[in-house]
Amino acid sequence: MPPRITFGRCALVGALIGAALTACDDASSGARIDAVSPAPLRPGEAFVITGHGFGGAPAPGDVVALAGRPLAGVDWSSGRLRAEVPADQFAGETVLTVRAQGDTLTPYPVRVGGDRRRPVEDAGAGGVPGDAGDAAPSTDARPGLPDTALPDAVLEGARAEFIPDTVSEAGVHLEGRASPPGELRLDVVADAQAWGLAFHVTWDPNLLRFVSASPESQVDGPRTAVWREIEPGRLAFGGLQGDSTVLSLRFALVGTGEGRVEIPARFATARDAQNTPLRGWGWTTGTVRSRDVTP
Repeated sequence: MPPRITFGRCALVGALIGAALTACDDASSGARIDAVSPAPLRPGEAFVITGHGFGGAPAPGDVVALAGRPLAGVDWSSGRLRAEVPADQFAGETVLTVRAQGDTLTPYPVRVGGDRRRPVEDAGAGGVPGDAGDAAPSTDARPGLPDTALPDAVLEGARAEFIPDTVSEAGVHLEGRASPPGELRLDVVADAQAWGLAFHVTWDPNLLRFVSASPESQVDGPRTAVWREIEPGRLAFGGLQGDSTVLSLRFALVGTGEGRVEIPARFATARDAQNTPLRGWGWTTGTVRSRDVTP
C-alpha cells in the first residue's frame, strides 16, 4: 500500500494549497510539475503529469496524490508520470501533489470534471482523520516553536517590536509574541470560521531572516500544514486549520530599522468547512521596528 498523505477534507485542501503554493519555485532542486493532461481530469480515467526531476523510479516514500489521496499503480519515469483518477473522485477544483526523490514538489492545481459533488452535510461530521467526514479540529491549542540555532550575523543585542495595521475586520491577523533579544516571533491567527487557509507571508530580508515555523511542515497526520520558504523574504503556507494559531514564525534580527511584514491579498484565500470561499476577509499586515539596545 502506498504511503498515505492526509489532507483532511481533500477537495478543500486541494484548492487551498494550490492557491498558496503555485508561486513556489522548485528550481533549486530541479524538480517540478510542468503540465497535467487532460484538462479537466476525468474520474476513472488515466492522466499524465509531465515535468522534470521525478527520478527514473520512485524513491522510498515517493507518492502521487490527487486531492490528498495517494494513487496506486503510478507509471514512473524522470519526466513523465501516468496515473488514474479514482472513479469516486469528487468534481471541482483541487490539487495534485507529487513527492519525488524525497522532496514534496510545488502542488499543482487541477480541475476534476463530472457531476459528483461533495455533499455539504458531511462537513463537521465525525470520522477517521483524512476521510471526507473529517471533524473540525479543535482551536484551543497553540503551536510551539522549534529551538533551532540562529544563523550568523544575528544582532543579539537588538530588540524588535511588531505593530499590526488597524483593520476593521481581519479574518487572519498577525500577532507579536514575547521574543528574546535578537529575535522576532509572530503568530498567524485565524478566525474560527476558517477551516482551510492558504497564504504567503513576506518580510524584509535585510531586517529579518527566517529561522523556523511551527507546526512543522507535514503532508500526513491528523493536521495538515504545508509551508515552504520560497525565497529570502517569502514563505508560503497551505493547509487545514488545526488551531486558532495556524502558524508560528521565528525570525532572527539581522538589521535595524523599520520594515513591513505582509500577507499579500493575491496569494491569500480562506474557505469554510463547506468548502465555500470566505470572501471579503481582511489579511493584516504590520510594521517591524528593530533597534540595537546593546549598552
